[in-house]
Amino acid sequence: MNPKSKDILLLINRAAGTGHGLESIDRLKEIATGGLDAETALTVAIVDNHRKVLHTTMNFLDQSRKPATIIVGGGGGTLNAVIQAVCKGNIAGQLPGSDVVSIAPLRMGSGNVVAKHLGVPSDPCIGLPHHLRSIQRGITISCCVGRYDLEKGNGKTDIHYAMTLAGFGQLGRIPGDLERWHHRFPRFFKTVADLVGIERMTNLEYGACLFMRSILCALKPDKLEKIELKTGNKKHDLELLLGVVMNFPIKKLPFNNGIRIQDKKLSLNFVPYTGRLNALIMVFTPTHIERKVVRITVTPESKTTLKLRNKACSEFFLDENPMVWHKKIKVQVAGKLAFVPGPNFKTTEH
Repeated sequence: MNPKSKDILLLINRAAGTGHGLESIDRLKEIATGGLDAETALTVAIVDNHRKVLHTTMNFLDQSRKPATIIVGGGGGTLNAVIQAVCKGNIAGQLPGSDVVSIAPLRMGSGNVVAKHLGVPSDPCIGLPHHLRSIQRGITISCCVGRYDLEKGNGKTDIHYAMTLAGFGQLGRIPGDLERWHHRFPRFFKTVADLVGIERMTNLEYGACLFMRSILCALKPDKLEKIELKTGNKKHDLELLLGVVMNFPIKKLPFNNGIRIQDKKLSLNFVPYTGRLNALIMVFTPTHIERKVVRITVTPESKTTLKLRNKACSEFFLDENPMVWHKKIKVQVAGKLAFVPGPNFKTTEH
């Protein structure tokens, strides 16, 4: 048990997922206001993009009493923006502990991978009261965060963090594909999401995009990245089909890495391109690519780097956020952050 939080920020990204209306937001504000004692101060912030999420979180951390808690009403991108703010300026391995800040995610976005893994109910009006009770009792678990140092062409380095996974190769391009598709057909996206549910819609989209990209790889394999993967004294030169760096197991991905969200390590899984058939069957027989994977366990002591060898830049993603890397990425363990688990999280099962 930890000391209960003195200050709480309920941070809602109303643009997350397919958007959240005033009625649902007002309901969450009502639940939060009625679920706390008089000693705990509640701040409510409603924003509509990740940049505002970042700035609002930083302002709250500067002004709040410690320990504090941030309840994140959004999806993976919103949660990632909060994590950037919490981790910003910290040395790798020295992130703030539960005596400073904890994070309580709600499932209000498209993917919600971390919140789902932590056993948070799909309905935020059910998940929020449970979070409030846990916050009052000081219940948290320490979860691993990955750090990615992006070396740019001008010699400068951008530092980013990820709580769920980083995606490379053909998988790494999918969030960018979806962002462009959603921008072009917003009504179609919202209609289908309303019919089947936003999280199921996201899974279907990822599967469809990966299928199309597998066909593209088979037709134009010269478009693939060639990378150098180096850890310690070992080096791998790969023509990359797809790759992920994972903080914990994800059911939709075929990599059995044995890492739990509480472990202070990451699992790097890169699949090389070995032919057109290899590219075509990666969607239909995922166990096939598991047999060909190059796997590296990244620990706080590891020195793991990725270098692009045949391109000036390439798309990838961190926690569903599409990004671009140019020259080299250093992958390392940033440390651990305190998260408030949901009622369905069982430590022994993860």
